[in-house]
Amino acid sequence: MRRVLVPLALVVSLTTGLTVLTTLRGSAREPARVRHYYVQAENVDWVLVPTGYYDDKLGRGVAAEDTRFPAIVLRGYENPGFTRPVPRPAWMGILGPIIEARVGDRILVHFRNRDFGYGRPHSLHTHGLRYRVASDGGWMPRQKPPQPGTAVAPGEEYTYEWEAGPDSAGTWFYHDHSVDAADNIRRGMLGGVVVRSPDERPADREYVLFFSTFSRAVTRLRRDFFTINGIAFMGGLPGLGARVGDRVRFRVIGMGDEFHTFHLHGHRWTLSGQVVDNVAVAPASTATFEFVEDAPGLWMLHCHVLDHAENGMMQHYLVTHR
Repeated sequence: MRRVLVPLALVVSLTTGLTVLTTLRGSAREPARVRHYYVQAENVDWVLVPTGYYDDKLGRGVAAEDTRFPAIVLRGYENPGFTRPVPRPAWMGILGPIIEARVGDRILVHFRNRDFGYGRPHSLHTHGLRYRVASDGGWMPRQKPPQPGTAVAPGEEYTYEWEAGPDSAGTWFYHDHSVDAADNIRRGMLGGVVVRSPDERPADREYVLFFSTFSRAVTRLRRDFFTINGIAFMGGLPGLGARVGDRVRFRVIGMGDEFHTFHLHGHRWTLSGQVVDNVAVAPASTATFEFVEDAPGLWMLHCHVLDHAENGMMQHYLVTHR
């Protein structure tokens, strides 16, 4: 069958609560609105290989204690009291809540720090959106007194105000940028930002995927793990998939210290006028692309840096008939 290819520009930046990240089905030109998000920093014991196997090709087992480490994650809530968690599809893994907006929207992110495990101050810093310095979140050690919102102490709250400008459409992300920013990000403090343009076409399935490394220097485990949304090896991110005929959109984000690629077996798409099946993402860069699904089966999705794939950066992608 001839695949229908949908051109979509590659988004690269220096600087992504939905169930399958379902695109809004209403009018493409909705009026601007104020969106409130309630995001909390929390301590969790994160298991990098929840399947109990290194992979389902060779069936190599791994004990849970060999993949569990004390993470710091960002979790979304539906109310100001932070008592009703936003439902999370399994494919999101360690990823923080996805901040979604349309061009023209104001975004108020109400952040609460509940990191009592490490007892660290935290902040939120976004890429791609507009904001004043009071909502930057970037801590600078010699700034006296510290800029508000750059070192929110455990038990404290702060509200960041961001705006989705005309130049904000696309895939972005946010992360901790406080005193121990690098270590906090490596422990899981990051989330996606999706800004939709007024003429963006709806997708039937849409996924935000972070490609990142959890090194033994951070986790104190016996080896490094290369992960997609904080999960290593196939089978650990259930829900990635589509049905034949679906318009599928991927928003891929690189983070950490290494370059990665996104490769999906049996699929191709068009970027910048070229048909490809493998897209590179640098640290703090993004790629957004889509296609109309026509390839039923259970496919492999992975990084094509060989060492990364062999050490966990691969998952399943299931396509079924309607």
